[in-house]
Amino acid sequence: MNKIMIASVISCIFFVGCAHPDNATNNINDADEGQKTIVVSFYPLAFITQMIVGNHAHVVNLAGSQEIHEYALSPDDLKVLYDADLVVFLGSGLERWTEDVIPQLESKGISTLDVTHDMTLFSMSNEVEHNTHYSGLQENNEYDPHIWTDPIYAKEITQKIARAIIAIDEKNADVYTLNTQKSMDEFDLIDQEYVKGLKTCARRQTIISHEAFGYIARRYGITLHAIAGLSTMDEPSTQFLVALKEEAEAEGITHILVEKNSVQKFSQTVAQTAHLEMLPIYSLERVVPDNQKTYFDMMRENLQVLRIALQCE
Repeated sequence: MNKIMIASVISCIFFVGCAHPDNATNNINDADEGQKTIVVSFYPLAFITQMIVGNHAHVVNLAGSQEIHEYALSPDDLKVLYDADLVVFLGSGLERWTEDVIPQLESKGISTLDVTHDMTLFSMSNEVEHNTHYSGLQENNEYDPHIWTDPIYAKEITQKIARAIIAIDEKNADVYTLNTQKSMDEFDLIDQEYVKGLKTCARRQTIISHEAFGYIARRYGITLHAIAGLSTMDEPSTQFLVALKEEAEAEGITHILVEKNSVQKFSQTVAQTAHLEMLPIYSLERVVPDNQKTYFDMMRENLQVLRIALQCE
């Protein structure tokens, strides 16, 4: 447990409508009597899980509105995990706390799901595919974990979570199966919108604040030059920022897509020195402050931002 850092207690997050897909809190006591409690590591998994269960299970979002790369497990969070019926985490080294905690939960008979286990991820070192035949408890981020930004990968995530939920709550299997199909249909629709929206563009590349959209870039044939690496805690060197500025000028890049996170200051530096217009984009890693936008809303807004930056017809 030496790797678990004490963080401030995560505030509960409430949304309009008890069946709203963003209605995932960090209060395990909110579960109705007899309901299963599913604890998930961060927002996209919470959204998908809530879409599947509706009102039939209680979903707890550990990270809440915190940036997943900067989130640290607290003692209160540990209690929540030990009271869960199912714990869902992405894996691939994204959630550092899982290496210590997941084996302990499993020893207590708590079901767990490592979402990226047996999924094909991309290597950041040589851009090759890799099938993750491992427990998901890696010490480094050799493989890009940001699969939730890609609607086709999101479908696979949905299927895996649904199977894990049905395994612990078979009596509601019909409801979960129906909701899963509805969710997958929505992701299919978003994929079609991206294919159409990014098909005819004057440019095929732009700059982005951190390496969270590699799967989107590969799937739809665009290039996104990232300022920071896989983690928002990465800090680019001055030499790299200068090289990025020169590349922007050489390629005629006009925009930089910026998330609200710890690397925003570097994006501002590049924008000012290269005379680029900044546009907001969501990494989909956390709940937005006003709680008015869903995961699907943010995916669609990202598409519109990409279309502006790439000058699409």
